[in-house]
Amino acid sequence: ALPISPIHPASCRYWSTAMARASAASAAAPAEEMADLMLQVLRIPNPQQTVDGRPGETALLDFVCRWLGARGIPFTADASWGVHAVLTSPGGSASKPGVLLAAHLDSDVLRLDALGSLTLDKATDSIRHVGEVGLDCKTGVAIALSVLERLRVGKTFGTQCLPDEWCVHILFTVGEESGQKGAIRAPLPELIGGKVRFGIVIDRMTQGSAAPTGPGRTPLRHAVVSYKGVRLLDKHCGADLMRLLQESMTLV
Repeated sequence: ALPISPIHPASCRYWSTAMARASAASAAAPAEEMADLMLQVLRIPNPQQTVDGRPGETALLDFVCRWLGARGIPFTADASWGVHAVLTSPGGSASKPGVLLAAHLDSDVLRLDALGSLTLDKATDSIRHVGEVGLDCKTGVAIALSVLERLRVGKTFGTQCLPDEWCVHILFTVGEESGQKGAIRAPLPELIGGKVRFGIVIDRMTQGSAAPTGPGRTPLRHAVVSYKGVRLLDKHCGADLMRLLQESMTLV
């Protein structure tokens, strides 16, 4: 395993370059199952308040950096906004923009004493716990990493074949629960400008006042086309995104 030190911008930039050079040796890391990865991520404390003078989600950010580095996946991280990584197909990056998977590293509903109750029920392949363990949004972090893991080891998605060329970005941000600080601070033009066609935010199902719901106020899968008056998708792109999301449900 590669050593890791407390996060600061200069060292993270160094790690990004170092991990790329180490990719040939570290790409042989054994595959990790989704349930095991989920359990590891959920057990990491990620409170909103600072811990020992560092952001509360730093421990989770450290874990993500180590996980990416061990697999030779190039990344850039900065404690002021989060971490960005990109994985491309063995044949090289796709000629068209790729897909972005995004989640946030902090949790606002978290009891540190509940983390010890987390267990893996292998009979039902499910995670069990007592109390609030920060599912929002550590589950999103684990899901995004598991997608990278499946792509890295060449594990198929259902009966569908992957295209010859593809590119997947991940972006995990800090401070989402306290004003989306990481998303505002992240150098998005540099990281994903002109490189991403679809962005998928992996978060828990929501029943917020503005979210569409079905019978009995059950959450509905939906695409957000604008936010606070700012258009997020090109015209007709929302329909394309919904079609792709629905098709993806048959691959899991």
